[in-house]
Amino acid sequence: MLSSRYLHLHQALGLGPMWLKRGAKILPAATPNPPANAAPAPERPSENERSRFGRGQNERGNEHGASAHSQNGHGGFSDGLNQAAQANAAPPVPNPPAQTAPRGQARHSSAAENARAATMAAVGSSIGGYYKSRERDALRHTPPPKTPAPPAEADTPLSAAEHKAALSGRVAPARVLAVSICPAPEDLAAGHVFSGEDGALLGKMFAAAGLAENEVRRTSWLHSVEFTPAAARLEAAAARMQAERELCGAQAVVLLGRFAREPQYAAAIERAFAGTPLFTLPHPARILRLPKLKTEAWEELKRLRDMLQAV
Repeated sequence: MLSSRYLHLHQALGLGPMWLKRGAKILPAATPNPPANAAPAPERPSENERSRFGRGQNERGNEHGASAHSQNGHGGFSDGLNQAAQANAAPPVPNPPAQTAPRGQARHSSAAENARAATMAAVGSSIGGYYKSRERDALRHTPPPKTPAPPAEADTPLSAAEHKAALSGRVAPARVLAVSICPAPEDLAAGHVFSGEDGALLGKMFAAAGLAENEVRRTSWLHSVEFTPAAARLEAAAARMQAERELCGAQAVVLLGRFAREPQYAAAIERAFAGTPLFTLPHPARILRLPKLKTEAWEELKRLRDMLQAV
């Protein structure tokens, strides 16, 4: 393999391509990669053009060879070397172009920006669609707001006669009606009032006054646990308490607890037990916590005993 410089050297010497081997191949000279904005390289002459150019050079060399050798014996050889040197000299390096982005790179940058914008738009739309679908699902599975039911009309309170008819056969005769304001929480589980230690103490207290267990009816003004109810609550249940007293035929009513001395409850108490002797005792549960109240309770029990003996 021969370098293309070999051909140029033969042409400069006026020898032509006859000295090359028939099977020789010309390789182009190694040149650095041209810059992106460099002018396109001129087309290299084909093999026929190079051979015609070599024959012309040879003919011109034969015409002027005699005069050149007569003037200077080595003039042709030195001229050929100069021409070869000029041919082999590196082309002048142009001034480096200004550092501007190539057109292709600018197109690539704008394409990348467009692709990025399209991707962000797609992501944004997908996220927006996700949240919209979540909102639709939430609305689909959320039950419609319930229309508030109209307030129930208050039950018309029963009269004492109506309560007597409802309680008939369930109230046994008794000499004394013992009334607390409400049941204790444990009484609700037991199903009757005074179901614990307070009930046992109450039985002993009435026994000290000369009363047997079946001679005392134990009840509560309210059926729910309300230690300080509104006065209207006692007013609403006053007719029922009146019916219980009339059904059992009690000769006296014993109010257990401090509610008997509260002025806001005085009207309800008067309506339920008008004309019946009233006695007030501390609640037995309070006596268990404060034993000093036994003295007060005993004085009231003696009054009750005296009244019952006098009847």
